[in-house]
Amino acid sequence: TCDRAIAKGKKGACPTSCPSDGKVCTADKLVGALASCTRRCVHQLLKPCCGDGKRAGAEQCDDGNLVNTDLCTNKCSWPGGPLLITEVVTTPTSGEMVEIFNPTGKTQSLADIHLADLETYHLVVEGKKPAHASDFIARFPSKAAIGPGQFRIVALAGAASFASTHGKKPHFEMTSQDTTVPDMVAAVPGAIGSSPTLTNSGEVLVLFHWDGYSDRVKDLDYLIWGGATPVNKSGVCKDGPDPGTKSSCYLGDTGPVNQSRLTAHATGGSFHRCNFKEGKEKKAGGNGSGGHDETSEPLKATWVVNSATAAKRTPGAGPPKGLCP
Repeated sequence: TCDRAIAKGKKGACPTSCPSDGKVCTADKLVGALASCTRRCVHQLLKPCCGDGKRAGAEQCDDGNLVNTDLCTNKCSWPGGPLLITEVVTTPTSGEMVEIFNPTGKTQSLADIHLADLETYHLVVEGKKPAHASDFIARFPSKAAIGPGQFRIVALAGAASFASTHGKKPHFEMTSQDTTVPDMVAAVPGAIGSSPTLTNSGEVLVLFHWDGYSDRVKDLDYLIWGGATPVNKSGVCKDGPDPGTKSSCYLGDTGPVNQSRLTAHATGGSFHRCNFKEGKEKKAGGNGSGGHDETSEPLKATWVVNSATAAKRTPGAGPPKGLCP
């Protein structure tokens, strides 16, 4: 099958090394004997193998690649960290949605998890409700939960409107339209406006934890686009509903002029998280889970704007193939 007399590198020569085939799930080996002219290169399939797109053994996930910052790491485990906002649609109104993702290997309760679309969301501890009918500070139903590596969709206009745009039902609805879909709950009386919507040209969106009595909320994720007023809780002190009368103060958020923001998308478009480890976000000294500063995430590097292609919207799943760099 090969000829020892032929010079190395020439056609028909016996191989002395085995070049990689470029596949992560094969082992490249020389087999056969040089003396009998049977030496050849083979690419043996490794099973199980992280990166082959088939979850097996101890793998928590396998998305068919070894990219370490997408929704499945290069060790075939969930990326870890707090709950994430992973996809947002702001237009058309009927299709407005927010998708969240559990990046851990454990089921998490959503009972104290809140979603808000205004920069003064932290005033909820004083019972403050939004001033505009389009704004909301909403929490998930008390028995709601999200499993490991699962996505959950919140429809702003209601389940029926969402289905008319996306062809499927959401997991939760902000506006009650479908008795089979759980409604989001006002964080305090009146905290969900009469027509909750996301402003196309600019808005903030905050996912946060609040137990209903503490002085401070705990940020989980933050997104801002267009010309919206950014979040800035730096040095703000508040006394919540807890029994004590002593206020608690927030640490510094990233300054408004230094916060990264996305550009607005057009009708048919969407925002997609591509980096599930939040890039170079500050991991200490902030007001978020584990000390993260959610306002420091470099959104332009960790998200992608799908400007106006409806086929690229993927509610309930990760970003579509080819969208992320």
